[in-house]
Amino acid sequence: MASTIIQNICKQLSAIQDSRVWLGANFSSRLTGINDDNAFIRPHPQLKSVAELIAHISAWQKEAVVKINTKRSGLKDEDPANWLPLVQLSEKGWAAIRKDYEESLSAIIDLLEKQDDSLLDQVYFDIDFQDHFSLRFAINGLLQHSVYHLGQLSLVVKFLAEAGLYNLND
Repeated sequence: MASTIIQNICKQLSAIQDSRVWLGANFSSRLTGINDDNAFIRPHPQLKSVAELIAHISAWQKEAVVKINTKRSGLKDEDPANWLPLVQLSEKGWAAIRKDYEESLSAIIDLLEKQDDSLLDQVYFDIDFQDHFSLRFAINGLLQHSVYHLGQLSLVVKFLAEAGLYNLND
């Protein structure tokens, strides 16, 4: 079977990581210059840190793999793994958080690349919504989630740059 939709989703997930995209910024451009000195700073009381955002995205990338493999969600919005505390993230360190992010991204892309478009019509049970949804809903949601948080990440690094803690030109 053809997998043109899944191939397109994989291309989009990859593109927002390190390619030239219409929205301008990509994850690589925003994460360049992030280190243990600035990854854990919340530059505004209403914003998350870079480390919190990246760990959160990683959690949902892993969750997408679970949904595809088991046809059931495992992570709930209120689960501690959804937004790990800064203290726990600091102990883990930026390099490990970044590596976990890259590995979880590779895992979902690798899994999707082995599928055909019929996967999108399969259903999973969502424990948060207590209902069944198509994997199309979940996979498109993952892409939307990543783009949403890329926007937040761009805002966080802008505030870090204004505080002299990040160089937007790196």
